[in-house]
Amino acid sequence: WMKQNFPSIDVWGIWREPRDIVSSIMRNDFYGEWYADGIAELLPTIKGEEFLSETYLSFADELNTDVKRTAFLLAVRTHFFLKYLDADKLIIYEEFRSAPSYLEVFLNNYGLASHNFDDLAKKDLNIIGKSMAANKGYHFSAEDSEFMERIFAPIQELKTQKFSV
Repeated sequence: WMKQNFPSIDVWGIWREPRDIVSSIMRNDFYGEWYADGIAELLPTIKGEEFLSETYLSFADELNTDVKRTAFLLAVRTHFFLKYLDADKLIIYEEFRSAPSYLEVFLNNYGLASHNFDDLAKKDLNIIGKSMAANKGYHFSAEDSEFMERIFAPIQELKTQKFSV
């Protein structure tokens, strides 16, 4: 939509490991409040886009837990976004966390002055949710873990192929 309506605006994406996103959503109890109606809204798009339908429609019958529903929404939306994102406009969250100077690629793209992001990389930037220090993660069942492995495989592959990371 942005590329069609505002082609002169750069659109950037941030990749964060999808399992970590689902963990954050579940740990912070965001699923019911923020995502509960997402599947009903997303299914017509999946059915209308051949590449989404071929990849994700078969998963729709397995959505019997909040984790699976969250992973499904995340995978489909991420796939759609990455498909249309320019290959040089992806920031890898984990790269930033391990080497904050990684964001220089963004600053350099716009001729902005260098900035030291070291302090920010060490903080939990999820200011709305519960602190990471208080709860390091979310425990997934074996069934949910296996589902996430399968449903995130296509976006992992797309990320690797398109963005050479």
